[in-house]
Amino acid sequence: MKHFPAPVLSGILVACALVCGLLLFSTCNNKSHESGKSWTEIFQKPKKVFTPDSILCAKLKRALPSKDKEIDQMYYINYSISSKEKRFFVLDLPNCKIIQSGLVCSGNTDENGKAIFSNIPNSHQSSEGLMKIGNKYHGQFGLAYKLHGLEEQNSKVFERYIVLHAHDCVPDEEVDYHICISQGCPTVSPNFLKNLSKLIDEEDVQYLYIE
Repeated sequence: MKHFPAPVLSGILVACALVCGLLLFSTCNNKSHESGKSWTEIFQKPKKVFTPDSILCAKLKRALPSKDKEIDQMYYINYSISSKEKRFFVLDLPNCKIIQSGLVCSGNTDENGKAIFSNIPNSHQSSEGLMKIGNKYHGQFGLAYKLHGLEEQNSKVFERYIVLHAHDCVPDEEVDYHICISQGCPTVSPNFLKNLSKLIDEEDVQYLYIE
């Protein structure tokens, strides 16, 4: 058996490792192209899609006034979801499922883009909790609906002029950037507001819950 000096043997092993590595990369790279996916798509963390559960739906029902415990639909905003993603939901409460969804911007956010809640006038921050959807009117941003806070934490919503309205800065579909912020109003796209207004005007939806 032929013996090689240590430096030579080390060089041979390194060369073999490089060749094997290149062959493995070439094989994997071909497979990635065959699948039609880029390396970014293959290794990126899958986006978690929001799905309401029985705990959430039960909480929303408990929050409703006693005379309206049996309503079928309500609006729900979850500001813990990124503004890039749909986080305004039309919920079917009896079946605990999403009927429609859209993007919505919040008031002022922290450095991570997370909504900050407040009940203080001129804070330009969102309010949380249950709200009754009031009369519609045409204001600075077109069609809008007044909101009435039903909890201590949002008791000044009406006084603060926090309303449901639309703005062109909110896209119809999800995007890869944080969308605009409002002065505290839950603001959706004009097209999505058209869908929401039909349900409000027909009294299918009377309440909005934000958290």
